[in-house]
Amino acid sequence: MQETNEQAEQNVTAEETKPSETETATEEKTEESSKEFAELFEESLGNIQNLEVGDKVEGEVINITDSYIFVSLGGKRDAYAEKADYLDKSGNLPYAVGDKIEGYIVKYTDTETLISRSLVSVNKELLHEAYNERIPVNGKVVSQIKGGYLLDISGVRAFCPLSQIDIKLASDTKQYIGQNY
Repeated sequence: MQETNEQAEQNVTAEETKPSETETATEEKTEESSKEFAELFEESLGNIQNLEVGDKVEGEVINITDSYIFVSLGGKRDAYAEKADYLDKSGNLPYAVGDKIEGYIVKYTDTETLISRSLVSVNKELLHEAYNERIPVNGKVVSQIKGGYLLDISGVRAFCPLSQIDIKLASDTKQYIGQNY
């Protein structure tokens, strides 16, 4: 009889240490959900952290004021755009709160994200920044005009005086047309 009691105790102990099928399934689902959440969370952070000036983004309009449109880009990142940049030919804003809107990142800092409807605004902002930082830029000479040259610098028209195109001005000033500097 003593052996039977010992066997019974061993069976009870074995049953207590074995997880039931429902416990195992619940643990697997919880682990799976945690992995999915972690992956989605990392993906959302990646989308926010990898943004750069010039990137095309899409977001949801969350507020419209007299001058600005505020847009949620997902996560904790919001952006704003100048309302005038998104007006149609009639001067009306074709967007309302809740609508999806696309734009290009013009300015991107830890605290501020400015978007614009066109890349020209992005390029103008970059040129302005290069000017302020005294960083040289490259451009293509498009044509010669009175007193200098018309250049294309990343889609933005610019003027370069004759005296600034080269160290020593060539006798044939048309040779600069089509060249990149």
